[in-house]
Amino acid sequence: MTIRRASLAPAALLALAPLCAVAKPASPLPPLHAPEAAAAPAESGASENAAQKPTVALEWVRIRAGQFDLGSDFNGSVDIPGRLVHVPAFEIGRTEVTVAQYQACVDAGACEARETVSWKGITPEDARFWSAACNADAPGNGDHPMNCVDAKDAEAFCSYAGGRLPSAQEWEFAARGTEDRTFPWGDDTPDARRVNTCGEGCFALGTAYGKPGFKTMRDAENHFTTTSPVGSFPAGRTPEGVADMAGNVWEWLAAPACHKPDGQCKDTRREHRGGGWWTNDPQRLSAAFVMKHAPEHRSANLGFRCAR
Repeated sequence: MTIRRASLAPAALLALAPLCAVAKPASPLPPLHAPEAAAAPAESGASENAAQKPTVALEWVRIRAGQFDLGSDFNGSVDIPGRLVHVPAFEIGRTEVTVAQYQACVDAGACEARETVSWKGITPEDARFWSAACNADAPGNGDHPMNCVDAKDAEAFCSYAGGRLPSAQEWEFAARGTEDRTFPWGDDTPDARRVNTCGEGCFALGTAYGKPGFKTMRDAENHFTTTSPVGSFPAGRTPEGVADMAGNVWEWLAAPACHKPDGQCKDTRREHRGGGWWTNDPQRLSAAFVMKHAPEHRSANLGFRCAR
């Protein structure tokens, strides 16, 4: 694959489309809807006393009990020894939690509003750039995955909706199945029909804003600059019909996960899996691939789904 590099003049920045809008490569992109600066961390405790009846109804997919080989020879930044595990039956959200669903939780006082990114050591420039990709304040993005949330935000929503975050074993089993699939849909290589990852729009965005880390994962274009509406890639669903377990946004998991047989783990970071809209390495879309961040990490490339 050839990685193209571009260098745009400052005036070209005025032609960029909103990060979260659907954009076709041939069309110019107007300015990003970037805030002036990342907002200060919100005060905790918005939902602890909320007793309202949930105003959102998630669609659930039942995953039958079974066993599978957890882990793989390549597993990202975490050492997960491969071993056979049994997973009891559970249900998992058919899609990632959307902006509209999360907003209902905010309106009920059970969730914190999130419109900016935040992580340790973030620069003001990166805070402005990446916060522009947060979906919560982007018009027309109600059916896109909610991003820019930390692990506590994800837990609060799932609790409000009558669920919880999936465990690492549950998530991997839902994506991998008893067939030991490499990707949620099977073993075929990820392509533009199956998954939303970094394409031409993402590449143009990154190069225009001086982010050399952006590159395309594939030659075919899916016409989304960042996230896509949940469920937009039916060819990438699992056999049970679970959508977007690869691409769109990474997904927070219950934590802290410990995969060592003796249960002795000291890492307090939280797992997330599945890859996101700017993923450009097919390996990272594997059902077994693992990433971890501090639980307070908020990224435009990171969202969640619930289980129960």
